[in-house]
Amino acid sequence: MWTDHSVWPYNQVVPFYRMLQNHPSLWRFFWYYGIFPVTTWLQEVITRRTCFQPFKEAIAASDPDLVVSVHPLCQVRAA
Repeated sequence: MWTDHSVWPYNQVVPFYRMLQNHPSLWRFFWYYGIFPVTTWLQEVITRRTCFQPFKEAIAASDPDLVVSVHPLCQVRAA
């Protein structure tokens, strides 16, 4: 979903994770970045404005009976 239906830099999540697995200090930096309230809020605002509609359209276009999300960071119900 992120790779095919989001904007840069979010469409680079998979290669970014692959790069981070080989660089623990960068992993640590982004982990702290992700738990800091201001940056968490900022990322939520940006992704909601840039990714929510394309994701919604992609799901609607496939007309699924069920949508399963297995990533714990993608479990928040959107309004």
